[in-house]
Amino acid sequence: IDPNGPGGKPISVFESGAILQYLGRKSRKFYPKNERERSNVDQWLFWQMGGLGPMAGQAHHFRMYAPQFTKEKLTYSKKRYTNEVNRLYGVMNKQLRKNDEKNSYSKDIFQEYDKKQQTQNESLSRQEQALSDLKVKIQDFQEPLQKLRNYLSGGTKAGQFGEWSLKAMMQDIFPEDRYKENEEIIIGSGQRVEFALVLPGGLLQPIDAKFPSGLYDNYLNASSNGNRDQVNSSKREIERHVKNDAEDIQKKYIIDGKTSDIGIMYIPSESLLQLIDSMSLREDLFRDYRVLLLGPNSLAAYLISVSMNFRVESFNERASEIMDEFGKLKKEFDKFSNSTNDLRKKAEEILNKIDDYSTRERQMSKAINNMNNLDAKKK
Repeated sequence: IDPNGPGGKPISVFESGAILQYLGRKSRKFYPKNERERSNVDQWLFWQMGGLGPMAGQAHHFRMYAPQFTKEKLTYSKKRYTNEVNRLYGVMNKQLRKNDEKNSYSKDIFQEYDKKQQTQNESLSRQEQALSDLKVKIQDFQEPLQKLRNYLSGGTKAGQFGEWSLKAMMQDIFPEDRYKENEEIIIGSGQRVEFALVLPGGLLQPIDAKFPSGLYDNYLNASSNGNRDQVNSSKREIERHVKNDAEDIQKKYIIDGKTSDIGIMYIPSESLLQLIDSMSLREDLFRDYRVLLLGPNSLAAYLISVSMNFRVESFNERASEIMDEFGKLKKEFDKFSNSTNDLRKKAEEILNKIDDYSTRERQMSKAINNMNNLDAKKK
């Protein structure tokens, strides 16, 4: 953007070639006024824009960046653009040699350019080798990383991991008297649920960690290999397994009079939960088996909401106790108030008697004075 464009008003110009032409015309430098000489500058400017620039960019991309993102060697692409750039450099070098006859300093410029180009090529080769070495190291690192990813998102030990993470959540959110671990819902059955929430009224809500061990591995491998048939087969197996787990929870851990009518199946992997959601299983499991399917995030939110209900219940109990104590205090206050009224009445009676005695005393005093006055008159 030139704030001082034609007529003193701002002007916006895009594309590097158009910008250079505008600056050349405005500054009157490096851009001849003669039409013949200006046409010569224009053709080499457009040659750079349409040829050297794009081809050099493609060569740099396939030689330096693309190898990081693919296992292919990209031999054709590297060779095609490298050869084209070398050809274009040859065209440019040839033109620079012709200009050497017209400009005494162009030979030094050409030599300096050749030197810089050689240095740049050496630097590019070193960077290409460094990137190649880095790619090998990344591939070596990917194997243990893939194992860790498979473990966290659903490997053969994911069930143990799920039970551990479930236990951590229960311990962090609830006091020990609000849940039971490894609880045998049906006495003598030997079937124990990982955790059971103690709900208001003494009912239990079973929470069991489930995971289709190994099946999710098969799905991940099929997805990475692009095997559509195996992907669909793995999804069907996961769906079957999840439904069987929900049925087990209903039969083993949901008992009238002892538990709530809703059980919880905990899936310790958000990625697997998203896959199950894509099969629209949540509604079916809840409708057919009364089992709520929850992952780490949703289970944590659910447990926190239940914990808040527990706190409200505890507060209500404490409020009831406070009201009982307040009732006792009110009774004592009423008794005290009644005693105060009795005392006030007795005090009023005493004051009345004192007033009566005072009246009598005055009358008696008056009679004595009269008698004294009579005695004084007789004398």
